[in-house]
Amino acid sequence: MENLISRYPNLQIKTFEYIRITPGLFREALEQLSDTKQKFKHETKPHENKNHSKNIDKKGSFLDRFKPKPKAPPVLQATDSLTRELDKVSRGISRIVAITGHSGCGITSTTINVASEASKRGLSVLIVDLDIEYRSTNMYFSSFHERTKRDEDINASLIRTLARPQDYLTTAYHLKENMWLTGLGYSFSDRKLMEQFYTSSKLVGLLSLLRNKFNLILLDLPMNSLDQFREALIHIDSFGLCIPNNLYAVLSTLKNVEESLDKENAAYLNAKSKVIVTKYNDRSRFQGDIFTPDRVSAVTASGLLESFTYEMKVAGHVSYDTDFDSQIETDVPLVHSNKDHERAYGNILLRLLEGSS
Repeated sequence: MENLISRYPNLQIKTFEYIRITPGLFREALEQLSDTKQKFKHETKPHENKNHSKNIDKKGSFLDRFKPKPKAPPVLQATDSLTRELDKVSRGISRIVAITGHSGCGITSTTINVASEASKRGLSVLIVDLDIEYRSTNMYFSSFHERTKRDEDINASLIRTLARPQDYLTTAYHLKENMWLTGLGYSFSDRKLMEQFYTSSKLVGLLSLLRNKFNLILLDLPMNSLDQFREALIHIDSFGLCIPNNLYAVLSTLKNVEESLDKENAAYLNAKSKVIVTKYNDRSRFQGDIFTPDRVSAVTASGLLESFTYEMKVAGHVSYDTDFDSQIETDVPLVHSNKDHERAYGNILLRLLEGSS
């Protein structure tokens, strides 16, 4: 195309890394075209207003110096503290975060809403659904689920992405402009492929290669799968440890840690974790006092498990309500429909992006 470009100065070529042309590329091309037209019009204008140069050279009146100078337009800034803090996050940031916890504590819901909030804030996100038992991302993204039923490649998206992470543009499912998902469809059942590619070494390869392709890689990683990916734990910047604020949940979490990891890796998980209190109940009490998120963190690391004694920061809490069911039925994550949950998950996102404890 170089010959054409040299012959026709108004011809421009735009390239893009994605297979599909995104709205962002159209917008960028149109803005550039508009700038080019203005420049071309200015350079080729045959006649100027005869009085134009005279007007430029004409000296202003003596009284003009006493006229007030026009005020510069105000710079628009975010008014809420959360937006201001998230705006400070560098768009060059790269974080790998695993959301984990015992079964049923809200791991997938937290993953989906944190990812959606990050995407809404302009960060590029890859969700990796490593929960091959429940595969719950199919419930939250109906477009992905429908695609898995008619496209065998997307049905095996997780396996194909683990096998060839460099081809993520075709192996992962593109949810929206800056948000991708790789997981398994409900009908995928090839055990040999799972044994070959659903491994710690393959996950390490994926994280190493794609770390610099996304601002945030979010792993939906159930606690009972941690042992299988122990070699990959060191590549994860921080863990969001989901724990509801009741004693049963705390004890279940610690029991899962003890069963899933040896003491060294349990201590590593503890040191890298920030507590996310899911299904928060403001009436729940422990030893007569309200079971606050800070107390949940303190009790979890109080020595009930010998290898779990590092103090953990609290990333945030999310109150439970009936909207949790509606986000599956409507295919709309809570951060897009509920201001309170938008604020809650936004704070959690901010704390997790800060890195390790």
